[in-house]
Amino acid sequence: SQSKNLVSLAGDTHNMWGANLTDANGQRIGVEFATSSVSSPGFETRLPLISNSLLADAFLKMVTDLRFAETSKRGYLVLTLTPGEARGDWIEVSTVLSHSYSTSVTASMRALPGPTNLDLIPV
Repeated sequence: SQSKNLVSLAGDTHNMWGANLTDANGQRIGVEFATSSVSSPGFETRLPLISNSLLADAFLKMVTDLRFAETSKRGYLVLTLTPGEARGDWIEVSTVLSHSYSTSVTASMRALPGPTNLDLIPV
């Protein structure tokens, strides 16, 4: 229904992304938060000769509904749902090869409530 706010979640996608969702008619129907796994490899191992920034930029240009793409970092998503927003914070881990690691926020995006706000926006 157009009066609802659809939030789709995707995990272990080997990449991090945030996207607007549209139906077959091009109508905006919701948003999607997707996260890589902490340890599964991504494009950085499959396409090592292509820089991450070039690859992520290409995805953003080819897939018009994408609002954020990270193709080489491993981590997880912290999703916070409140009456005022659906917020995703993508967290990168520095390494999975050591017990000693650090984390940092790679990106933060949110969608506001209401059927006219079906758009991910940077925080």
